[in-house]
Amino acid sequence: MRLRYAVGIEDIGVELPFTLRTLYNFRSRVRAYEKREGVNLYEKVFEQVTDEQLERYRVAAGLQRMDSTQVLSNVAQSGRLALLISVLQQGIKGLGEEN
Repeated sequence: MRLRYAVGIEDIGVELPFTLRTLYNFRSRVRAYEKREGVNLYEKVFEQVTDEQLERYRVAAGLQRMDSTQVLSNVAQSGRLALLISVLQQGIKGLGEEN
């Protein structure tokens, strides 16, 4: 629901496929917002999702396993949009598993 709203599809009953143009327009609006307001929305969303998951799954963020370092290096190589899409895909997949 949040993703549909974020990309400008506010009517729940309408089945509109995402097109490449939809994603381009979304990225353009996010960049324009950052330029105008000085706020990186991708960063804010990533921080919010991370904080919510830490709280929900009661993860002790102060502890880091040895293999976590490898994951962090892969995250650094990924672009922000690719990272956001990956997080959203995993979240949507997880929603299907709860039902």
